[in-house]
Amino acid sequence: MKTQRIRSFLTSMLACASLTGALAATTYTLTDLGTGAANDINSSGKVVGNDGASPWYYDGTTRTKLPVIPTLVLQPLPGEGTAPVTPSVAWAINDNGRIIGEGFSPGPPPQPGQPPINFTGFIYDGSGTGIMVGDYGVHGPYGVNSGGTVVGNQYAYVGTDTVPLAGFLSVGRSVNTGGLIVGKTVVGGGPFFKACTFSASTSGSTYSWLDVSAVEGLLGSQVSSEALSVNSSGQLVGYAVDASFSPTPKYSLPFLYANGSAIGLGSLGGVQSMANDINNAGVVVGSSMVPDGTPHAFVFVNSQLSDLNSLVTSGAAGWVFTYANAINDDGVIVGQGLKDGVAHAFLLRPTANNIPPAISAQPLGGHILSGAPLALSVTASGPGTLTYQWKHAGTNLPGAITNTYTVASATLADAGNYQVLVSNSFGTTASDNVSVEVSILQSLQLSFYAGITVTGTVGQNFRIESVEAVGNTNWQTLATVTLSTTSFLWVDADSPQHPHRFYRAVLLP
Repeated sequence: MKTQRIRSFLTSMLACASLTGALAATTYTLTDLGTGAANDINSSGKVVGNDGASPWYYDGTTRTKLPVIPTLVLQPLPGEGTAPVTPSVAWAINDNGRIIGEGFSPGPPPQPGQPPINFTGFIYDGSGTGIMVGDYGVHGPYGVNSGGTVVGNQYAYVGTDTVPLAGFLSVGRSVNTGGLIVGKTVVGGGPFFKACTFSASTSGSTYSWLDVSAVEGLLGSQVSSEALSVNSSGQLVGYAVDASFSPTPKYSLPFLYANGSAIGLGSLGGVQSMANDINNAGVVVGSSMVPDGTPHAFVFVNSQLSDLNSLVTSGAAGWVFTYANAINDDGVIVGQGLKDGVAHAFLLRPTANNIPPAISAQPLGGHILSGAPLALSVTASGPGTLTYQWKHAGTNLPGAITNTYTVASATLADAGNYQVLVSNSFGTTASDNVSVEVSILQSLQLSFYAGITVTGTVGQNFRIESVEAVGNTNWQTLATVTLSTTSFLWVDADSPQHPHRFYRAVLLP
């Protein structure tokens, strides 16, 4: 029954992708990066990858093999302080060009049945000395953010501090600019693992499970899940997999997690799919089997999952694009495919005049007082003419069709959630929902009081008199005061009721 339900789900998603995916996604031009696989790309288009056990770096023009790296040992074994690392895999590169991966360094031989003890992680900035991270043979780093925080198998590396990840046999796969780590941790004693987020600092780490039940429920009761990438907005992607002991092959489905819940991204009709990366515009890339069992790279944009093999406009003869591993904020995708049956790394660049808008600055909500101006704005870019439509509480606002929305004098009716849809001829991008609160400042009654300061000897008595106009000699007695200090201020509590009043103090015998 479960198999039938999954196959029905995959078939419907294949039909959806076949009919509408090519219309929703852009097209791409191909750059062949040579044999092997491309694993990651940063914001400036620098790429790292592997050709077997030989990692390489692509600077946008030339591909070079990573050298043997002289390293400082972050957690040295007794008697060691430095060691050369021979890279074997480069997993990621951040926007500052820092590369992380794994390699081999001199060390004692492994114990029987144990992994090589000289297999370790490294951080390398492209020149000079790198850093060896983690205990030998244990901790492989997988992700690095622009601030230099590195995450990997059981540990995060914050600055120069090694922080164990909370949970059991936890793995950090990616870390965003805000330091949010995503990955997995083992449930109980295993064998199941579950997608989660981590926070890590020099004082320790914590983790939180992710609610991906909407996707897990399609796979049965024995399901594992893992988060593989997170963008700066906290949106993350990963996969859920049937972890039961039978049947085979194991079904897996990709998911997108945002605002506390997950949605399934569908598939290209095969039994296994995985979402590998998401950029700050919310575009997702990954891999999904087609019905014959061949993996195909996919892109998910504007709620549509599309086969990248149908979107490359030229130079794709002889290619099968199998795995899309990473995407940057320019929409450039890197991964692995087969070129005439040989594994090749690829770079796919969006066709310049055929992409939906991208939002670079989201509208900001907040709290204002009734009667104050309300101003919302969005910054977006994309080819062609951009159009805008602001919404309030899910309803289009008439005439609100520019990148700003303003109300000269807000009322309570202007409170609520706002969103703007930015469109061009190739698609529509929705902004974040933002909340605006409007409150009323209670009116205040302000009164000003007049008075007179009387100076004299303590104990003296004075009569306070007033008239309503200069020249009036009909002085009226207001009060009698006895000085308790040499200078005494008497305030006329009735003065707000009189537009004019003049005062004098008369010494009493």
